[in-house]
Amino acid sequence: MQDTKKNVILRVFRTARCNPGKYILGVTCSALSVLLSGVPFYTVYRIVRLFLLASWKGTAIPIDEIWLWEAITIGSIVLGIVLSVIGSFSCHACAFNALYDLRMRILDHMGRLNLGFYTSGQSGAIQKTMNENIEKMENIIAHDVSNIFGAGLLLASLAVLMFSLNITLALTIFIALAFAFLIQFSAFGGKQGQKIWSDLNHSSTELDAAFSEYVAGMEEEKIFGRPEAAARRLTGLVEKNREHWKVYLKRVTPIFGAYKTITISVLAFLLAVGCILLYLKPDDHNLMMELLMFLIVGPACISPLMELVEFGADLRNLSVRMDQIDAILNLQPISEGTETKPEGEANVSFHDVSFSYQNAADPLRRMALNHLTMEIPTGSFAALVGPSGGGKSTAGQLIARFWDVESGSITIAGRDIREYSAKALMSTVSFVFQDTHIFAESVYDNIAMHSKVHREDVERAAKAARCHEFICSLPNGYDTKLGDGGHKLSGGEAQRIAIARAILKDAPIVVLDEAMAFTDAENELALRESMAELLRGKTVLMIAHRLYSVQDADCIFVLENGQLKESGTHTELLQSKGLYAHLWAIQNETESWQMKGGLVHV
Repeated sequence: MQDTKKNVILRVFRTARCNPGKYILGVTCSALSVLLSGVPFYTVYRIVRLFLLASWKGTAIPIDEIWLWEAITIGSIVLGIVLSVIGSFSCHACAFNALYDLRMRILDHMGRLNLGFYTSGQSGAIQKTMNENIEKMENIIAHDVSNIFGAGLLLASLAVLMFSLNITLALTIFIALAFAFLIQFSAFGGKQGQKIWSDLNHSSTELDAAFSEYVAGMEEEKIFGRPEAAARRLTGLVEKNREHWKVYLKRVTPIFGAYKTITISVLAFLLAVGCILLYLKPDDHNLMMELLMFLIVGPACISPLMELVEFGADLRNLSVRMDQIDAILNLQPISEGTETKPEGEANVSFHDVSFSYQNAADPLRRMALNHLTMEIPTGSFAALVGPSGGGKSTAGQLIARFWDVESGSITIAGRDIREYSAKALMSTVSFVFQDTHIFAESVYDNIAMHSKVHREDVERAAKAARCHEFICSLPNGYDTKLGDGGHKLSGGEAQRIAIARAILKDAPIVVLDEAMAFTDAENELALRESMAELLRGKTVLMIAHRLYSVQDADCIFVLENGQLKESGTHTELLQSKGLYAHLWAIQNETESWQMKGGLVHV
């Protein structure tokens, strides 16, 4: 397992599943095209050799043989282009198909994760994985592997040619290039080099995150008079990143300098060694030809060496990105039952439910719900209220299996929700959240959510949600694009769009999580009247802080610290003079506050 973990190339191909036959064809063609790129170096040497031999011997220049070598040169270039096109097309086709399949597998896998995964601050990491990280794999599949095979094939061919002609000159080239390669590789080798590279990446990531936070929070920072403090923190991270860059550059600058100097000086080394050999054998014309060949063909060894260096750098970066892809694929999907959508009954029951967001070993573990039991009959209007952090939203989200309960059970129509298929559960429960997401699509698509419904049904739902009028006032009515690059909605308008979605979905169970948070008193009253009419016969669970929104509920459940403190109708709870009555009195007192002369009066 550890060897597989270290072998980045193997991890890429196991993750991205290429078509073997097509990919081998592409790599072979690309590698052969790289090999053919070295042919013109050799043919140029052969042509120059013919001219020199004719000059030394005083014979006529063999035009036919020169034309032959020129034909070979042109043929190798043309064939190289053809093979390169075939190889590139095949490798890219395999890469795009493999990465498409990988994206689809990740999407399918994410679709089977619990919904809580998407509420845990993972959006940035998911976006990076689906875009940047997977795109980096494309370089390996479409380019690097074929280039490395080609570079290795070209180096091997040049080595055979050179060592067959002159071992001393061949050793001069390959010892110099090997030494340059080892020097460059040492920049990140060893524990110290790896630590320097790791520290630089960590500080760069920290700086990126801090800068994003700085920009996102600029409004609050200026309003509350602390932009200097935020800027000082950002400046500190910039300085820290600069120090890591200085350490990095102190290490790599001399190494890269030596690497480039040795690489560029290969011809100088050849010339020096060749001059010594010619000094020892001044009349050896073959030696002169061999030296000429090495001077012409020698530079062809540099390009494949550079491919190896760049390949090593790509592997270092890709290893971290593969870890992030594996982190998502290794998440266990939520179990799924086989039961279909319940017909007729839509009662919801919590049976001794306990749940915590922290695992059992966490010393700061706190129970979000603690032995909660409550019954919401079919067609009733129930409400969850209580102090902040009491577990209201958690209880609502557990109905749709954002997470699974730790103990106890939640049932719909008498069946544990874990027995339903995901499709059945999602078609049974509809949600309206406090924070509404508006897609960069038309108003119609934002309400219909790509379901096959008539436009009249969408408009009916919009009218019921009291958003038809403001939609008609938009530039293109229901065809107006919203979200990024389109019309921006206010918080209240966006929430009414979300309510229209829930009405149109027509699920038997509707959970409204702070659905009235952005509505004013007039719209709230109209909305409650409309929803009371249109949601009749449905099981409605409203989660609210504003108790005025739930006073007509059939049953109000009061939660505190994850436990059910009391339940009953609005009148019953006021008469019991418990927690609900206390919260009602506080809200009444708050509503009567007035601002006069800069002071709060009651």
